[in-house]
Amino acid sequence: MGLTADDIQNIRKSWKTLVNAVGLETLGIVVLQGLFNQAPETRKVFTQLGVTGGPDKMYSIEELKDIPKVVEHANNLANTIDGLLKILEDTDAAVNALKDLGRVHVIHKVTHKHIDTLGPILLNVICSNLSLPESSPTGVSWGKLYGVIAACMKV
Repeated sequence: MGLTADDIQNIRKSWKTLVNAVGLETLGIVVLQGLFNQAPETRKVFTQLGVTGGPDKMYSIEELKDIPKVVEHANNLANTIDGLLKILEDTDAAVNALKDLGRVHVIHKVTHKHIDTLGPILLNVICSNLSLPESSPTGVSWGKLYGVIAACMKV
């Protein structure tokens, strides 16, 4: 998979810190907020969740928490990451889970470009909320992990 034991430790420790600080749901919402606000072109694949508004619309955490389907998807996103982090040493299981996830996203018209767009946003959310530069060992570890995630999801 290309991740070292140190990478896995950095990723798990940082994720646990974030989850303990804000909870899985809020963490998922923060990631979606970053996606919707920094890459408004991705919103079109989320219309079924009730995400509306033009490209200049900036979503607050509170607004997103008021959209039940966004909250549900935020929970799914965060729980999927959480589950993936538990099986990182089992390369076959992790790769298969990510390929399955990619197949589900294709059904919802998520493109390879959308997948690539999420990586830097996720990295920014993680590093900024931990007050770490993206070039830190933890940031580099997450960047490596997202490279694996993206490669496997592009089915």
